[in-house]
Amino acid sequence: MNKYLNELISKIKSGEFELIETTLSNKEIDSETIQTTYGFVVKSKNLHPKK
Repeated sequence: MNKYLNELISKIKSGEFELIETTLSNKEIDSETIQTTYGFVVKSKNLHPKK
């Protein structure tokens, strides 16, 4: 799995990121190929608020 996707999943599971929105789009490249693009919008949570 892509290291950036792994990091994203890890941070969502740990609560560091909140998943806000996901998108998926398909684009036909040719008669045998479809390109799928996934998008993720996350919000970073402030785990260490200033006092």
